[in-house]
Amino acid sequence: MSYVSVSRDPEGNTGIYNLLIKDVKYLKYDKKINRVILHTESEKFYVVGTIEFWTNAFNGSGFTFRIVDRSNSINVDHIQKIDTVFKVVYLDRSKKDLFKCTMSVKQYNALVGEFPYLTRSAFTLLT
Repeated sequence: MSYVSVSRDPEGNTGIYNLLIKDVKYLKYDKKINRVILHTESEKFYVVGTIEFWTNAFNGSGFTFRIVDRSNSINVDHIQKIDTVFKVVYLDRSKKDLFKCTMSVKQYNALVGEFPYLTRSAFTLLT
């Protein structure tokens, strides 16, 4: 199992925790606080660095993360649906709702080019 050291607050005042990387649904860079936010099913965690660094580090540890726009990187293993019209990816969260993440057209094309099964009807949200 691979872990990443994170904080529960942007300044690190609550200390450092070990988070299972497989539990990370997506990463979002927040320019206001200059932190990368790691989103899990129920919590947010904070790390310093860039989206590119963390995406590469997680991929180098055997995970499948992809940058989908300037400030978001998704864990491909958590994709549930893709809106092919509006270029939005939906990631599992719970049985009641889904995380939603926007994609640039360029990154959408790269994602479905690399993982063509994502555009099959089971993954495609019809709009």
